[in-house]
Amino acid sequence: MKTLKKCDWSWMVLFGSFLAFFIADGWSYTVGMLYPQLVSEFGESRGVTSYVITLLYGVPMILSPLACSAVPVIGCRKLGVFGGIVMCLSIFVASFFNSFWSVLLALGIFTSVGLVAVYVSAYVAVTYWFDEKNRGLATGIAVAGSGLGSVVFPQLIEWLLTMYTWRGMLIIIAGCCLNAAISGCLYRPFPVSADEKNVSKKEKAEERYCLKNFSSDASETADPIPNESFSQVSSICQVIRDSLPNCALLRNKAFLLFCIANLILYLWISMPYVYIYDLAEQSDVDPKKSAWILSSIGLSRTVGQILIGLFGDKVKISPNLILGICVVCAGISVSFITFSKLYPLLLVCCCAFGFFSSSTYVLPMICMGEVIGMDQAVPGLGVLQFVQGIATLSGTPLGGWMHDSIGNYNAIFFISGILIAFSGFIISLIPWILKLTPRNGNIGSNNDNVGSVNVQKRTCN
Repeated sequence: MKTLKKCDWSWMVLFGSFLAFFIADGWSYTVGMLYPQLVSEFGESRGVTSYVITLLYGVPMILSPLACSAVPVIGCRKLGVFGGIVMCLSIFVASFFNSFWSVLLALGIFTSVGLVAVYVSAYVAVTYWFDEKNRGLATGIAVAGSGLGSVVFPQLIEWLLTMYTWRGMLIIIAGCCLNAAISGCLYRPFPVSADEKNVSKKEKAEERYCLKNFSSDASETADPIPNESFSQVSSICQVIRDSLPNCALLRNKAFLLFCIANLILYLWISMPYVYIYDLAEQSDVDPKKSAWILSSIGLSRTVGQILIGLFGDKVKISPNLILGICVVCAGISVSFITFSKLYPLLLVCCCAFGFFSSSTYVLPMICMGEVIGMDQAVPGLGVLQFVQGIATLSGTPLGGWMHDSIGNYNAIFFISGILIAFSGFIISLIPWILKLTPRNGNIGSNNDNVGSVNVQKRTCN
């Protein structure tokens, strides 16, 4: 029997996922460059204006449970195409609005709906097209598109702002985001074995209705689905029901601690992305150099995603311990931005932050595998990103409000760094919590076999 890594199409899925992260994160993590433009254009306070970016970061995470539950119903391919189209249209129409609240609705809400569809479909597809031996490296390569996008997009956006103003920039970026729909077309359903092809249509429909894991072929096969067994109405009801947070997972002490740490982490980790460009402008840094500050974060994050993903695969160390140490280092880097008055020092701190924060892209899925098992990864990812979204919506505007009150960003970056490091310390305690906590069924199990066996049965045979 062939394994997942031997399937030729897995590399096309990896490429599609890489492209999706390149576009989605390339835009979302450089949208902070639009922040000063919106403050100047609409005359709102920095605290109010920051909600455009806050919603763009937080809403996709809050909607993640709904998107995760939609995967077994409509599949990664349709979800990815839907996300790319919605992103394109919402950014395009935002360029024509003259009201701040209309721009907030288009860029903050509707773009977020497209983003979460792109994120979840890309992450799920690449995770389950590769087995546990190469999952960390494959995920690292895929999300490296996020870092590379953060290198390219700041330069592109800075040039577009100079040439076409922020409205023209949005029109061109909308066209770029449409390519995320093309990447979604690459997420083929998993190949099925000869035995599975003999299963009746009714059994397939019932299986697709009940499936609770990431298998995208559970929602896309060559055979039509009988209306009587899998109607559209029942599918929608199933998605809504499954999108509700799975409170049973929170009874796992290690997973609860992981969520608490992420709550603290995501209250503050978006501060550098949102406010570093404005900080550089207020420090009289040349706009082109300011763009390179964001690019340096993206470049170092790209390197970190690959190296940390590879490191997590090769060493016999708890992924939660690796993640915790990296987050502590990222927090220290953010705190040092406060004392970096010179441009070269600012670049060094941002590079360090980008490298170590890349662990928050590569390792969480693997960490959840250690804490709750890969068979619980879908509801676990949904709950985790819901927590992250609530934290982002609450924390990111604090930077704008604090700047309006204090008049500078020094206290913001220092406090952010300290609390980011504290969240990393909490995560590093999870391996010891797992040793002290008895296993209870699949929840909390370190065994990855339950989830991986289900996937391997549906792959190249």
